Amino acid sequence: MKRLGIFVWLLMEGITGFAQSVTEYYQPPAERLGRLSPLLETPDWDQSKRKTAYKQANFERLLARYGNAYITDRWYVGLDGFLRTDKSGLSQTFNGLVSTKAVSQLGWSAMIGWVGREKWAAEIGYARSAVHTLFIINQQSPLRIQADNDKQGIVFRGKRLMRFQQLPQLNGKGGLWLGLGFWLLPNAPKDPSTVHLIGYTARNPRSRPDTLRLVSNTTVSPHVTGMIEASAEYTAHVGRRTEMSFFVRRNWGLGSSLTTNLTYQVNSNELQTAWLRGKGTGWSIGIALRYNYARQYDLRGMHRVGDLQGNRKQK
Repeated sequence: MKRLGIFVWLLMEGITGFAQSVTEYYQPPAERLGRLSPLLETPDWDQSKRKTAYKQANFERLLARYGNAYITDRWYVGLDGFLRTDKSGLSQTFNGLVSTKAVSQLGWSAMIGWVGREKWAAEIGYARSAVHTLFIINQQSPLRIQADNDKQGIVFRGKRLMRFQQLPQLNGKGGLWLGLGFWLLPNAPKDPSTVHLIGYTARNPRSRPDTLRLVSNTTVSPHVTGMIEASAEYTAHVGRRTEMSFFVRRNWGLGSSLTTNLTYQVNSNELQTAWLRGKGTGWSIGIALRYNYARQYDLRGMHRVGDLQGNRKQK
């Protein structure tokens, strides 16, 4: 039984040795995980080629472990998906006959951006997100009448990485970014949308019913309008070149992208007027996925392999 146990132990050790070669055992963790390709030598290499190859291998190991600390500039492309909520402004309610509320709708944007020294960022892109007006006629079964613009916008945004001691920065690979932005809304004109509503009501059973008339006319601005934006997002790297961001943004409209004019009349009495203006003021929350396609390094202050922590310095 003892001999059988020794034989099984020797067999397992042999299988382990064949499964993992000596070269693979001494590869750095980045190579074993597939982040770097192992150094392969060619029999006809001379001393200079071998020295150059080992320098390149050491450089790759340094970038794999400490490269983010030496990035001066990087460029990325990204795609955002978000839920956006905006509310139009209503001038009056005709004694509670009409009201308005926020409208929530999904949107997306495609961005291209630049990051400098892992501190500042700027991006520009195209957004597909609508500005709305909505008025509700308050009755037993409320009637909602909603309109939107052409859902197009051009976005400019600047961001700054905030470094708080109490907030983890993921070893320089992410963190909290605060930003300010500006939206341009082209507002391609549409044909005016007009709705006529007529209703009747009686003050008492013996009186003639009153005739109520409500007319709405919605137009899209022929001029370019805008919005300003404040944002906060937390970014985390999910790969060597990809990162994911969770964001919250607040928008304030700088002009009426949509205008709905309302007129209300009882019998032949004087017309009452009101308006709704859709400026895009509201909130949005969402997720962004970005890919870093170009990076520039400043290696003048980069440590040598022998100077890294944990390695013995040569005398």
